Amino acid sequence: MSDRSVPAPPVPDAALAAAGYEFAGDETEVGFDSPFVTVAVRTQFYDDPSVAAAVPSTAADRAARAFFVTRCHFRPGFERAPVSPASVVGFAANQACREFLADLRESGLRDVDAGPTRRYDAGDVEGRLFEITARYPVDAAAVIEEATGGTLLLPVEVLAAIRPWRDTFLLAGAAYPTESLAAVVDAAVDADVTHTRSFAPHPDAQGEARSLVEAVGDDGG
Repeated sequence: MSDRSVPAPPVPDAALAAAGYEFAGDETEVGFDSPFVTVAVRTQFYDDPSVAAAVPSTAADRAARAFFVTRCHFRPGFERAPVSPASVVGFAANQACREFLADLRESGLRDVDAGPTRRYDAGDVEGRLFEITARYPVDAAAVIEEATGGTLLLPVEVLAAIRPWRDTFLLAGAAYPTESLAAVVDAAVDADVTHTRSFAPHPDAQGEARSLVEAVGDDGG
């Protein structure tokens, strides 16, 4: 449920639609609360319905190909603080990376692991980009005709970022499979099987994900 007192994050709607994403949810929660500051976060989620249909899961909360944008809302705001979002983005990035990893594990992904953190230019400020690897649980019975149960693990990557924007931070992330479903089935099952679902990753999934993530807030606020 969204809290309309927290402004919605800026979303690259046209780019997401062109990439096959559809709106999937809008949630607001308190991310941090102390006697000195409260941080509410509003997140909008997007899924690729074609991938959700081809890569079914009974264990994960999100589709294997998904996108999200989060806007942080500080009370009191940064106008009363001796620092700005741009000056503390490194500190914020460390916390954001921990939250990304925790959220992915809680959503049902397996073997979640953080890769390198990179800097990137976000207009006239500098953001941080995270490369995360994981495995997405796939319902074996839904993709193999002979299977009666079990789970297949599809390798996925998550490209996530945090950047200063106006007087706050924006977070964004894109998850995408890196292998075909047929390859995962063939590697897991030592026999000829009938595949009832098929999926092959976008040939430049990482480049597409980076373009979408970096497009969030690129109007400069």
